[in-house]
Amino acid sequence: MRIIEDRDKNGIDLFCMTDYAFCRITISNKCPNVAFLSTLVVDRLRRGSKLSIAMIVEVEQEALNRGCQTVSLEVKYNSWKAAFYRRLGYHPVCDNYSGDLITMSKPLGQDPSDEPIY
Repeated sequence: MRIIEDRDKNGIDLFCMTDYAFCRITISNKCPNVAFLSTLVVDRLRRGSKLSIAMIVEVEQEALNRGCQTVSLEVKYNSWKAAFYRRLGYHPVCDNYSGDLITMSKPLGQDPSDEPIY
C-alpha cells in the first residue's frame, strides 16, 4: 500500500492505493481533528479478501499520525455498508435520522473497550 498526499488551500486529501483498491480521506483546514472517509473501492475479484479492512486501518493510522481524533463518513441507513462500518467500530453520530444517509464516526487512538456501545 502506498499513501499519496494532495494538499491545497482547503486541506489535505490522502489516497491509500494498491493495484486492486483505493481509499480516500480528507482532512479539512476548518476541522483538522476530523478525517472524512469519502471513498473506498476494491476490485470485484478481491472483495472478501479483507483488503478493504486493511485499507481503512491504514488511512485511520495515517489520520491519527496527522493529529486527527476522529474519522467520520456517510452511508445509507440500514445498508450493508453501514453494517460493515459498524463491525469496524463506527457508530451513528445521532439517533435522529433524516433521509437516506447517516453520519458515522469512530474515535482514533483509543482502546476499543473505551468506545461507546450503541
